[in-house]
Amino acid sequence: ARKAGVGRRRRFEVAFRSEAKGSVGNMETDMTPDQAMGQLNHLVAQQLQTRFAEQVSQIASAKCFEACVSTPGKELSNREKECMSRCADRVVDAMNVVSATMRSSRFSA
Repeated sequence: ARKAGVGRRRRFEVAFRSEAKGSVGNMETDMTPDQAMGQLNHLVAQQLQTRFAEQVSQIASAKCFEACVSTPGKELSNREKECMSRCADRVVDAMNVVSATMRSSRFSA
């Protein structure tokens, strides 16, 4: 199993080195394979964080709307607006706790 992983890494290095100098998307191609993997991992992590935030926002909007708006109409009442605002604040607070926990566990691992 270890040899197969080494082979894949070697194929990546050869393919990467064959690229012309310049950039591919946001990645610079004038770097070592380890640097490229680090940058690729960083870009993937950013994309995952963005997608996670989008999903949480969609779910939170739906849940907050369901919890706060009793009868949909042309506009929200003041009570409904306040409820939506408090609900959104709780979601942001929860996301911050989850993000901080994930960051701290990543650095302590």
